[in-house]
Amino acid sequence: MAGLESGTAGIATPTTIWRQLGRPTARRRELWARSSDVTRWVACGRDWDAVAVQPLGLGLEALDRMGLGPDRGYPVLADLAVRNELYVLVAPGTAEGAEELPGVRLLGPGRQLLVPATGHGTPCAHWISAPRASSPLLARGDQLVGQLRALLNLPAKPNTESHVSGFEYRVLCAAVIGADLPAPNEPCGPPAHHPHRG
Repeated sequence: MAGLESGTAGIATPTTIWRQLGRPTARRRELWARSSDVTRWVACGRDWDAVAVQPLGLGLEALDRMGLGPDRGYPVLADLAVRNELYVLVAPGTAEGAEELPGVRLLGPGRQLLVPATGHGTPCAHWISAPRASSPLLARGDQLVGQLRALLNLPAKPNTESHVSGFEYRVLCAAVIGADLPAPNEPCGPPAHHPHRG
């Protein structure tokens, strides 16, 4: 994935849950203390968006509920030193409504994310789940937002799409073409031909 280097993350096994990976091991802290690893800024909004969640534990619990395998290469990043924040990389444009949730930010076009430039990362930019070297998987933003909304005990976002019944549709069409209004019990289908009115 453009701009992201695969690196080392917590050791993930099929039984590992995300919340366990959010706690750095003594070995990880030792590597941070001894290493000279660096980070760099990468633009969001092209290959991926990032959903930032505070506190970090809330985001990890949402990932657990989504049932994503932490050993499959979903890119998940953490700031363990400054913000106690989790960053989940999602498919661009799929996390609508994320910024309506308390403690959640959406990093899309025009925003940047601090990522590890070398293997171990730093406490400010640590791969909890490092991206795969080729074709990294991206979480679905709508599913993540849904799980966060549930954990925050917020009602599901109402569906704002307009649903028009067959009868309502025929009334609208009749009004547009100047035809007689159909009866409610008429079968749904194209309106009958009506001569032009002069």
